[in-house]
Amino acid sequence: MAKVDFFQYIVEIKDENFGIYDPQDETPAKVSTDIKVPDKGWDAKVINLTGDSVFFSAVDHQLNLRDAENHLEKSCDVLLCQFDRYLIFTEIKDKKSRWYGRAIEQLTNTIRLFRENHPDKHFVRKQAYICNRQHLRANESHQSRMQEFKDQTGFRLKTGTEIKITL
Repeated sequence: MAKVDFFQYIVEIKDENFGIYDPQDETPAKVSTDIKVPDKGWDAKVINLTGDSVFFSAVDHQLNLRDAENHLEKSCDVLLCQFDRYLIFTEIKDKKSRWYGRAIEQLTNTIRLFRENHPDKHFVRKQAYICNRQHLRANESHQSRMQEFKDQTGFRLKTGTEIKITL
């Protein structure tokens, strides 16, 4: 597997609030400071309380993540970061059923691929978000899976459509 630079398409966002939306087609997720993006609006709202820039990159349909047999790897939609401080992977869903397990699988695989491609990168805070407009927060039955995810990946898993970035 050839090395992939997860930061090659990174975009700096200086706004305090911005949105992420996934067109749910074969194109990458996008970032917007305009609440009136095409069709349905933002899938996730990012609230940056740090006063510093946030860096955004689409992952799925943007990075060419392939396994040893040249099959496309499953990956999440978005990477957000402030270098050395925090790293957030985000999977966007718009489904009523069978979304949570698939999102966890995509996030887990993306984290594995990120570590393989950037073993020297370390972040103080590591989080993963599942954003589903049809399920605004996790229910209690997901709590054990959230802890299992943290134990397996070292990332705190959250579910919701609001991503808060704090110091």
